[in-house]
Amino acid sequence: EPEATGSGNGASSAGGEPAPAPVPATSPQPGRDRSGAIGPGEKPYKLERLRPILVAVDNSAAAFPQWGLDWAVQVHEVPVEGGVTRLLVRYEGGEKGRLGPVRSARPYILRLAQAMGAVLLHVGGSPQALAMIEREKMITFDGLYDPLFRRDPRRRPPHNTYVEGAQVRKQLARLRLERKRTLSGKAYRPPENAPDGERVEVRYAPDYVSAFRYDGQGYVWYRNGRLVRGSAPFRVTAVAVLRVDARVIDDVGRLALDLAKGHGALYLDGKRVPVTWRIQGGLVIEDAAGRALDLTPYRTWFLWVPPWATLR
Repeated sequence: EPEATGSGNGASSAGGEPAPAPVPATSPQPGRDRSGAIGPGEKPYKLERLRPILVAVDNSAAAFPQWGLDWAVQVHEVPVEGGVTRLLVRYEGGEKGRLGPVRSARPYILRLAQAMGAVLLHVGGSPQALAMIEREKMITFDGLYDPLFRRDPRRRPPHNTYVEGAQVRKQLARLRLERKRTLSGKAYRPPENAPDGERVEVRYAPDYVSAFRYDGQGYVWYRNGRLVRGSAPFRVTAVAVLRVDARVIDDVGRLALDLAKGHGALYLDGKRVPVTWRIQGGLVIEDAAGRALDLTPYRTWFLWVPPWATLR
């Protein structure tokens, strides 16, 4: 379904950005001490994780505050029609309470779910996405039919659909789709002489900017230059900027994204590292020397940047 661009919260003017709000040092981070899904980020690491689920979360202005981001291991911000983006939130166990608001699927969203080996949770989808699910016999949970999904009467549709993380895990177990994995390796750290990378922003539309600022503990998410009002600041360990070719494919503005390969940059520990990316089995990110970067222990936000977006 086509979506209109929202006005956002406190959009920046051409004359400069508003001063950032203070970020409490206690901003929630998932980890072993919070029964979360990711480890503390040591090098090396060893983690216990469950089957990935990927929730297509609304990111229009009417969607805030969103539910369940604190338990994410990854967030993939992808463009959709109308100048807005969708947050593909990946969980691998430990997620608490409601997740959402949940929105519709697109073919490239399904491809990313396949690359992750994840079960996608969505509410309907574009005609191309629904045909792809049927044609490829994909396992997804669709809020148009699945009783797992609930509506919040305090919000207006279509920004009011959510699921409970614990109920999703029970359903996966009942369907024998759940599995536990032990992951180990050595987490990537940028070299000391890497250029500074303390701030990055992507203007996806005239009235929507997604930005991150490094505060010594990680990268804090800002929407249109401001923290999301009414919710705690959301912090990630790393931000990956992935440039992606995209084009409009129909008269309502739906998009096709080329998920073969591209280039971008990784922001970690206040440093910036040029990278390339490709989908080969999973999402592979490599440095300039062709070495794969292991980001497994980190909560990472992936900014998928189409040609018309402005990166700064």
